[in-house]
Amino acid sequence: TRNDYALFAGWEGGQYETFHDRVFIVGFQGRVTAQFTNYRVTYSWGIRAGQPIRFLEPQVSLKIVSLTAGIQSQFLWHTETQRQHIFTLTYDFTPALSLGGRFVWREEQGNVYFALRRSGYAGTDLFVILGDPNAERFQKRLIAKVIRPF
Repeated sequence: TRNDYALFAGWEGGQYETFHDRVFIVGFQGRVTAQFTNYRVTYSWGIRAGQPIRFLEPQVSLKIVSLTAGIQSQFLWHTETQRQHIFTLTYDFTPALSLGGRFVWREEQGNVYFALRRSGYAGTDLFVILGDPNAERFQKRLIAKVIRPF
């Protein structure tokens, strides 16, 4: 809308093996044009893989000067109930250099990782990651990733 809100609705459906999926989606977002300071909630319901499904995902993000914080929760009711909460913090030293971290809490256990990003402006991107973003718990791991276009 011209007041910077969005309402959306959708439908996902199809057949996979013997299952006929049909899921309806509705949502609302505020401050649509503000990339780092906004809020959103999405709700889905229907049938997936022959079972009833509901999915709720609220999220909010706030940027104050060089610090961006966000929290996102996901609640799934399908063949089992699952919950996940993600808390993100990023500090921008310059437009090309930032330090960020993410804490993910999923079903009674958490994982944290940190990332240093140097990207843009020079053509070569560098990332240094402490931890494993895809692990269920913190992993003692240090990874450097360099991306150079040809």
